[in-house]
Amino acid sequence: MSYMNVNGKKLYVEFEGSKNENPILFIHGAPGIGVLDFMAFQSKQLSCDYFVIAPEQRGTFRSESLGLKEEYSVEQIIEDYEDIRKQLGIKHWSIIAHSFGVRILLEYCNKYPDSIYKVIFESPVFNLMTPLKKILAIQLKVFQQNNYHNKQNYLDVLNVIENIKSFDDLNNNLKKLEK
Repeated sequence: MSYMNVNGKKLYVEFEGSKNENPILFIHGAPGIGVLDFMAFQSKQLSCDYFVIAPEQRGTFRSESLGLKEEYSVEQIIEDYEDIRKQLGIKHWSIIAHSFGVRILLEYCNKYPDSIYKVIFESPVFNLMTPLKKILAIQLKVFQQNNYHNKQNYLDVLNVIENIKSFDDLNNNLKKLEK
C-alpha cells in the first residue's frame, strides 16, 4: 500500500509483483468502488507474470477526497492514469478494466493509444444506469430494514464505511450486517 501525488491529489495505489515484469494497470468500476476485491482475489495470481498497479481514483475510498467545487470527470481520471504511468517510467502497459472502468479505458485508449499494449474488459458496463438502479434498490432495502433513515444511524454507517481499510474489514462488517 502506498500513496502517490498525482496531478495535485494524493491517490492510494497498491502494487503487486516485480517491477521487472510487464506492467498491468487495473481500472476499477463505478466511482467509489476502489480496488479491495481486485487486490484480494486477482492481483496475487497476476503478479506471477505482471507488475500490478491498482490505483483508487481521486475522491474514491482511500484516495484524497474531492473539494466541493473540484473537477471530477472521466477526462481527469484519464490524466491521472497517464501521470501515474509517466511517474513510474512505464513506456506502455496492459490494462484490465472492470465494470464502468471499461468506459474510462476506452477513452484512455483513444487519447493515449501509444501508452497501451493490451486491454482486458472484465464485466463491462456501458450503460451505468441499469446496475446503479439495482444497487440503489438493494441499498434502499438495507436502509429500510436497519432503520438507517434515522440521521444518527446513517452517520454510524458512514463511520463504519470510512474505517474499512482492507478486505477483512469489509468482510467483518458484512457479517455484522447479516446478524
